[in-house]
Amino acid sequence: MITKEKLALNLVTLKQRLPTKPKVFSPKYPKTIRESLQYYCNRRTVHGLQFATVNLSENNWPLPWWINPEKIRIGFWNKLNYQKWWKALKVKKNIKTIEVYDFFAIIVINQSLFKRPIDEVMIEAFSANRNYAFARLSTNPILQSKKEIMKSIQLSYKKCNWIACITTLLSLIDYVTRKLLKTENLSMGVLKICQLFEQNGFSLETANNLMPFSTIVQSHFYKGMSPMEEIEKLHIKLEKTDFGIIGPALSSFIRFANIYYSYYKSDSDSAQTMQINRHAILHGSISNFGSITNTVKVITFLYLMLELEPVFDILLAE
Repeated sequence: MITKEKLALNLVTLKQRLPTKPKVFSPKYPKTIRESLQYYCNRRTVHGLQFATVNLSENNWPLPWWINPEKIRIGFWNKLNYQKWWKALKVKKNIKTIEVYDFFAIIVINQSLFKRPIDEVMIEAFSANRNYAFARLSTNPILQSKKEIMKSIQLSYKKCNWIACITTLLSLIDYVTRKLLKTENLSMGVLKICQLFEQNGFSLETANNLMPFSTIVQSHFYKGMSPMEEIEKLHIKLEKTDFGIIGPALSSFIRFANIYYSYYKSDSDSAQTMQINRHAILHGSISNFGSITNTVKVITFLYLMLELEPVFDILLAE
């Protein structure tokens, strides 16, 4: 079983595996997390993804990777506001050629600049990509023995049976976690991965350290103008945790996992409770969790886990 010390070594290995900036310009760039182990991603794109991830995490959303890199869909209203934004800047922009990382920027623009509720923005975006997302999940090698379960989840989604979707998805996440940990021990779950990262300095509170640029900017501008010496020390400290686009994905995973898979210690069956918490749901402590918002969140988290598989293959190797 993977240990704290082994994960520390594997983090170094992951850092060494990342492509360096090519000496000659190349049009190739990573459109998926897997491709980030093959192609270099420029700093501006990485920094933009970091800020998008911070914004999503603060609103309890995992990073959405259920997008087709060859045909980006964002939803009618999301796209319309994106067009309005460019027109307001008086800049001509070909909206028909939206790139992968434009997708994340559009989410932030709709939520921050046009004040649309983030849940509304994300649900519209997922609706535009639903067929692609379910098709990718159904063909994922890890889930090949779970095709009937995936069909059931998809059917429940179409029928708006959110409780059935969520409870079934939670069991699938447990299964995927054991595959990532390469164990058949049923007591091993998402929290085991969270504990390993926490032991290496990446807890719920410090997961954003996997996104050095946004962490330094927030420390400098939002928490008071820190002396340059402190900023430089922070930059040196966090430089070794810069994993390109993998950093935001891991940070998002850790943040969401710690909140929604933490132990639920009180039996609160309030009608006002709308949260997702695996422990509380499976023990019947909360009942009003069935909503399209929570369903899309859990699907997004499962998708993120599977996208991170090649990264976890390195990090969780024994």
